[in-house]
Amino acid sequence: MPETLAPVRRHDAPAGGMRTVLADRIFLAFVGLTILQALLNTQTNTIVPLAMHGDGLGPGDYGLVTALGGALIVIGQLFVPGFIDGRRKDRVLALSLVVMAAGFAVLTVADSLPAYLTAAVIWTTGGMLAAPPNAAIKLGAGAAAAARTRRTHRTDAHNDLRMRTTEFDERKILRVRNGVTPANKSAGGGGRPPSP
Repeated sequence: MPETLAPVRRHDAPAGGMRTVLADRIFLAFVGLTILQALLNTQTNTIVPLAMHGDGLGPGDYGLVTALGGALIVIGQLFVPGFIDGRRKDRVLALSLVVMAAGFAVLTVADSLPAYLTAAVIWTTGGMLAAPPNAAIKLGAGAAAAARTRRTHRTDAHNDLRMRTTEFDERKILRVRNGVTPANKSAGGGGRPPSP
């Protein structure tokens, strides 16, 4: 018997690979800003202690600079989300990197503990500005991917159900064609209707 239903088509998956990734300029800008932020953040553990040691400051002074940054984060995170709420996240992220870079630029002229503390205040402010939009952008990307996944699974489940229903209907048609009906099967007729 020829097929009477239209064939079930699986949804076409979008083209993948590096070409797709490299064509997404917004994503590439986000990746670039995130890499820049990571490079700037590594300075607090690498360049700052070396620069402070070169200026004759000790480990206790470095600890004070680090503790100031931690205290600012604890206090500042209470106010930063409200301050940046309603602003474009990509612009806030870009601005935060400029502020962080300015804080590290202060290190080029810093030669005393107050100058290093000032630099720490500036770069920590930049880091606090970067945290909420960075998380929101990542969460937004994750939510979009999850939505695509749910949509794909829903479509696949629907197509699978259609295929199973079609298979069931075909078996039912074959049984009826072979004389197996619910009435004569339950009557113990062996599956074949009686001959006339």
